[in-house]
Amino acid sequence: MTLQLISSSQHAGSGPAIVTHAGPFHCDEVGAVAALLWIRGHQTRVCRTRDRDDLLVWAKRPNTTMVDVGGAYAPDATMGAVQLDHHQKGGAGQRPNGVPFSSFGLVWQVYGLRIVEAILDEAGIWGVDHKAVAQAIDEALVQAVDSGDTQCAETNSTVRATSQKISWYGISLAVHQLNPPAVPGQKLGSFDVAFVKAVEWFDVVLYGAVTSAAAEWLAMEAVRGAAKEQPGPVLVLGDYVDWLATVCREFPEILFVVFKNPENTWMVQQVPVTLGSPKGRKALPAAWSAMRDEEFQKATGVSDAVFCHLACFIAGAKSREGAMLLAKLAVEA
Repeated sequence: MTLQLISSSQHAGSGPAIVTHAGPFHCDEVGAVAALLWIRGHQTRVCRTRDRDDLLVWAKRPNTTMVDVGGAYAPDATMGAVQLDHHQKGGAGQRPNGVPFSSFGLVWQVYGLRIVEAILDEAGIWGVDHKAVAQAIDEALVQAVDSGDTQCAETNSTVRATSQKISWYGISLAVHQLNPPAVPGQKLGSFDVAFVKAVEWFDVVLYGAVTSAAAEWLAMEAVRGAAKEQPGPVLVLGDYVDWLATVCREFPEILFVVFKNPENTWMVQQVPVTLGSPKGRKALPAAWSAMRDEEFQKATGVSDAVFCHLACFIAGAKSREGAMLLAKLAVEA
């Protein structure tokens, strides 16, 4: 990515431009700009300004997108700039689940499908339901940013079985901390320079989120096909795919999944009772906990067994056959 910042008075020219506010930046407009660059072109000029006169000029300029500034929501503008702000009285709407749109959410609502298509074309990932991926990104990433920016959700969570509160370190805080530090009596950097770095960083995050969501969708199709061919408590896959969510949601009979990890070790992993739970539908035998190599091989009779995790949720062997034997032992235990 090459992000070109221009001054607030550079309205001339017919090329595409993105306008947002100057000064300290937040995750919503950083995300909005990073996302827009995928469809406007990574050479698009970006202007950061709060000057009202300049904003009025930009608002009349075609081929311009204004985000998080300007006080208007006009996604279908034909004679001037597309305006995607949410700070005006009444905001710019909310989702059916109640999460209001910030500038990132407004960009995603209007252009999310096109952005997904652009990223997946760049990545060379084909055969994916783009609408499903765009929705997944909204639910997993965009709404996290929007809810933080619009202050519609709690950031604190209570630790299970205690009264202790923890504050999750989310993406909005990560972007906020890319602003120059506010050290009393010192000026420690340029907001514009920091903004460019933040957008470049978010571009990487967005690319990873979209390509991962696409991989999850393809994995879902692969897991469904494999599960139909292999009824029973053990699902055997080839190379690793992201099977967890699909198996948890759709295949209650599966207790363990066998797969090959990127290091060519074959793994057997428990299926959690619910997505995110540390408890498995059936755990690996407690006696295997923290065993490795010869000790593990002697305990299981599996000649190429490698290890079992301390928490007994995953174990490994050097071969597919070895991992399948471990899974069979675990089912029968």
